Amino acid sequence: MSQMNEITLEIDEKIDDKIEPIIKIEVSRNEVYLVIYSHEDLSIVCWNILFKDPFIENTVKLSEEANFDLHYMCVSNNGELVYISKNGTLKIYDMKCDQKIKLNWNNRKSYDYCTFNSERVLILYNDEHKRFLFYSTQTKNNIWYCVGTFQISTYFEDFRLISISCNNECYLFSNKSIYKWDLNTFMSTKILVIDENIGENIRENIRIIDNEKFICTRIKDKIIIYSVELKIPVASLNLNNDIQPSMLDKYPTLCSLLFSDSMIMKDYWKKYLCQLKKQNDLLPKEFFPSVIRATSEHIFVFIDGNIWKIDLKKTMTNEEYDNDVKINEEMSKMYDHLHILFLNSYMDTVRELFQEAITNYNSKYELKASQNSIEWRITCNDYKIKLQVFKNNVSICTRDVKFVELTVVSSLLGFKLINDDDIIILTSIGPLIFHFNENDKSISLSYYYYYIILNSISKDNTKLLQIFSKPTLPLPNHESFKYNVEWVLDVKNNKSSLLKYGVGLLKFAIKEHKLELIEEIYKKCINYFEKDFNNIMFLSIINSNLPLLDKHYPEYILRYSLETEIIVDSPSYNIVNSLHLSSFQFPQKDYQFKAFFEQFIYLKSFRRNNIRTQILTLIISLIFILMYLALIILLLILGTFYRIIRFINFDFNTVITKKTPSFIFASPYINFVNYPKDYNRFLELFWPQPSPFIETIDSDIYKTWSGEALLNFKWKKYGIVYHIFIWSGYLILLICFNVAAGISQQEYVDIQKILFIISTLFEFIYLSFEVRQFIYNPIKWILDIGKIYGIKL
Repeated sequence: MSQMNEITLEIDEKIDDKIEPIIKIEVSRNEVYLVIYSHEDLSIVCWNILFKDPFIENTVKLSEEANFDLHYMCVSNNGELVYISKNGTLKIYDMKCDQKIKLNWNNRKSYDYCTFNSERVLILYNDEHKRFLFYSTQTKNNIWYCVGTFQISTYFEDFRLISISCNNECYLFSNKSIYKWDLNTFMSTKILVIDENIGENIRENIRIIDNEKFICTRIKDKIIIYSVELKIPVASLNLNNDIQPSMLDKYPTLCSLLFSDSMIMKDYWKKYLCQLKKQNDLLPKEFFPSVIRATSEHIFVFIDGNIWKIDLKKTMTNEEYDNDVKINEEMSKMYDHLHILFLNSYMDTVRELFQEAITNYNSKYELKASQNSIEWRITCNDYKIKLQVFKNNVSICTRDVKFVELTVVSSLLGFKLINDDDIIILTSIGPLIFHFNENDKSISLSYYYYYIILNSISKDNTKLLQIFSKPTLPLPNHESFKYNVEWVLDVKNNKSSLLKYGVGLLKFAIKEHKLELIEEIYKKCINYFEKDFNNIMFLSIINSNLPLLDKHYPEYILRYSLETEIIVDSPSYNIVNSLHLSSFQFPQKDYQFKAFFEQFIYLKSFRRNNIRTQILTLIISLIFILMYLALIILLLILGTFYRIIRFINFDFNTVITKKTPSFIFASPYINFVNYPKDYNRFLELFWPQPSPFIETIDSDIYKTWSGEALLNFKWKKYGIVYHIFIWSGYLILLICFNVAAGISQQEYVDIQKILFIISTLFEFIYLSFEVRQFIYNPIKWILDIGKIYGIKL
């Protein structure tokens, strides 16, 4: 090991001179520790890279352990190293304190995956049993205690774990699909459907790196970028194509994800690191990193026997870097789609323009802005804005934006040029964001929000600042589409814009009774979905507006139900229990009595080595067992024995039901049962906030399999529970009131008062239900009263 050397701005440190061959590099979440595994001497070296001069924290010799061949390893933010051998043996070593750590409960003989989440909890996973174990890293006598365990449902047997993010988001592969499963809420989301054969080595052929905006998935030699906001894949790159990844140069957020994979081709790396060779003679003339690990700020690479720490941001912003590449029409469109996803990053700039305009109101009718060789010229004339783009004083593109039905004349209040491609223009009728694509010489309108800015003393300015005080740009209002026809066309013709603003656009078209626009949006959503199942989120645009369609154009309900009646969820079938319209969340937690018993008895009873605690825990456990048995008896009264077996899931399905090939169908009602994004539980008590499912009452939906499966899902998820509680309350109210009313003896007056209090309490609860129903829809509530007396109103 040699001493660290300060190299350049782009390369922070040269961490090691000769550690060869290296086959694994891992970095802690907060970039404090870097662990390196060398297969040559079977050692793991832990570096502290937090300081300017990195140093070795500790070294673990695997050669001292018999037949230990490293399979997987991870390091925590506090320097705890966890490593797994190929036969599943787990070892934990505190590199700072130079001591081994044990687990208090370890009933699994082998593990296949380990990682630390953002809360410093160790997560272990076993492929064979599909079991997750969570251990707190708060050490007591060099022991970590298990704080939770659960198992993935064995309803589908081909679940394979890909990886787990620091935010407790688990990525699973099953039935040629990739799922994101939140380990906190156990809610699952299908992010990709894959047509090609992955093979047996799932974690080797599929790599997933994510952040708050994107999920970057490498499948063999292809990279697919999934938008967390839009919930669809937004880009697909071929690693064998040198030009395609180059189009992402202006998006460091994406590049940090791409750099996380050593499969990226050599020419791509050469392009990014060519400037480093000019500043550092130590770099070899021809090099390619064989091992790569990237974080949000740095890249750790193994090049020619050396470990380098590279500053990603400084490399990306290098002035000498040439990013002028020629791309075809298809990639140009993809570039425009990606641009829509970064509009929220301009929020601070928009807010600054508003503040400046309100403080110093100064309207203009002509503005100029230039950067590098690109110049923008903006003119405003009555109800039209004209944009011209010049390159080296030669006009290369022109765009007119016309406004209709305006009662005020528009004027320019300010602007901000971002890079060479985007410009934010603040007008007296709201902000506009334009995007220039030099490859096809076009200017597109990326964002518009209508709002009249009268002058610096207007009282409406406070409301305006509140609208733009949130971290994201507000969704366009009704007037934005009404007064700006160009904005309607840009949203309709751009795939990402349609998915982001399509709900509002379709709502505008329905309210304004624009039949042609309704038909165009409907066809585009259906066509996008038919071309690729991964575009299923486009159906949510129609689903969110089903209540309005049901009110104004009910024929679209029947049409949509018939066109989406049978949607195959996956390109292939799976071996599952043959059940008619069995709705489920996929994947889901396996609720087993055995798992509950293990977690409660084995995990809790041995936390302290005293008899009193163990006896107390045993008594509590027996109480829970008795409660569980009582629950079983209650379920036997309410349902059939077969439903109980499905709920408890003792794996008796293989005995009772023969497994046959069955197709899995997807429900087209995406976001149909979701509550609003600004849903407030406290406000719900006084002013109900319904979902489109509640607002839409149309029998055409529930005549299809999808409608039936939707009802089954909601009934099994929470409907039956609500039903039992409501009727149980009615029974309690009926019994308490009748018993209290029948008491006449003076000595039972106290009991009578208690029963009346209970009755009154339940009466107020059910009265609140009626009040909330009246608030939600007074006319419907009044008409429903007639049903009590058999009167048809």
